[in-house]
Amino acid sequence: MKKIAEEEYKKITEQIPIVCIDVVIEHKEKFLVCKRKEEPAKDQWWLVGGRIFFNELMFDCLKRKLQEEVGIDWSKVIYYCEIGTFETFFEKGKFGFPIHTVNITFLVEISDDSVSINSDDFSDYRWIQGHEEYLDDYIKNIFRTAIEEL
Repeated sequence: MKKIAEEEYKKITEQIPIVCIDVVIEHKEKFLVCKRKEEPAKDQWWLVGGRIFFNELMFDCLKRKLQEEVGIDWSKVIYYCEIGTFETFFEKGKFGFPIHTVNITFLVEISDDSVSINSDDFSDYRWIQGHEEYLDDYIKNIFRTAIEEL
């Protein structure tokens, strides 16, 4: 697994879509959203996830993101499946210019609702029904897809 240097990553994000994993985390018919601290989607309630590293399998990225961002060990996962591939287009990304992502999205059901958010990535979290008005339309669509899968 190779992590790209920041300057190189900046150049890449200006020219091509970034392939990411998004994770819908479900426990007892509620979904986890986390409030982002950085662009894209700064100060919005969003999903756990992020880019796949070079030579990293999607499944390994899924497990890494669960652990890194919300402290969920794979042993707490009781069900998972891929629910689709979606795209996001943000007017402002991490480096201040627009960004395009392709998001392979998984639904993960966990055995309990205890999480430990990474304070570098998120300022808060909450368990929700998935149709709250304050959610971005992209997130609402993902939750509709996830609910159909359940």
